[in-house]
Amino acid sequence: MDDIAREGITSLLRTQGGIGAAQCASQHRAVCNNTGREFELSSDACSQAHHGHSTNKGRNMIGEIIVVGDLKLREHASLDEYNRLGERMYEIVSRLPGFLSVKSFKAEDGEELTLFRFASEEALEAWRTHPEHVETMRRGHAEFYASGFLQICKVIREVGPFEHS
Repeated sequence: MDDIAREGITSLLRTQGGIGAAQCASQHRAVCNNTGREFELSSDACSQAHHGHSTNKGRNMIGEIIVVGDLKLREHASLDEYNRLGERMYEIVSRLPGFLSVKSFKAEDGEELTLFRFASEEALEAWRTHPEHVETMRRGHAEFYASGFLQICKVIREVGPFEHS
């Protein structure tokens, strides 16, 4: 759980482990490594916190879309405005059908990667072309980001899950 910066709440939220997603999300928060911004955790993340496993176990992920992002903020970017926009974008994407999760990981050398998971290319396209997201991306390039990249990947094969005793 230490590496989870945030995980989305999809339109298909369901109760897991006897704890409703809304109740669970209100009990658990994660902090984005890059900005210190807090995010609510979804039912998947909360299930992981309560039960030590992810609800992806045994789930076929082939065909899912993974977006790998490495966006570096400008030295004097307004963190308050960046955080405000980030919260708004999370509110929107977390309600879109087919959005599965978003997590950030920070390496010892300081590099931070964010992984966005979508159920399909259509789900990603709905997010990519959402009018508020398009405007926020424009602002991100103009005001906040010094450099970075996004890689859009499709899961073509998976191994596992497996456990070793």
